[in-house]
Amino acid sequence: RVIKYYEDCLADDDLKKIGLELRKKLSDIILLNKKLIPKHILNQRKDLLDKAINVLSPREKYIMVQRRLKDKPKTLEDLSNHYKISRERVRQIEVRAMEKLKKSVKNLLIKRNLEREEITAF
Repeated sequence: RVIKYYEDCLADDDLKKIGLELRKKLSDIILLNKKLIPKHILNQRKDLLDKAINVLSPREKYIMVQRRLKDKPKTLEDLSNHYKISRERVRQIEVRAMEKLKKSVKNLLIKRNLEREEITAF
C-alpha cells in the first residue's frame, strides 16, 4: 500500500524513476503489526515457526493454525464443533500448544546460537 501511494503521487518520468528505486528498496521490507521488518528476518521467523510447530500434535497444530495463523481465525465454537469437545477444552489445548510452541522456538534459537558460536570458534 505504501509503494502504491508513492507511485500514485509520482507524475513525471524523473519522479517515476525515483519511485522504481524506492520500490526496489522497499520490496525487501514488510509491514508487520505496524513495524517495518526486513524480508529476510521475516523469512527466518517463518522458518523457525515451521520447525517449531512440529512439536505439536496434529490436533494442537490444527487448532493453532486455525486460531492464530489464519487471516480470518476460527472461533472456539467452530473448533469445538469440529472436534466435538467444549469451547473451554479447545481454549485449554490452544494455551498448552502455545506454551509448547514458545518452548520449542526458544530451544531452536538456543541451538542456532550454539551452532553459530561453534562456527566462529574455528
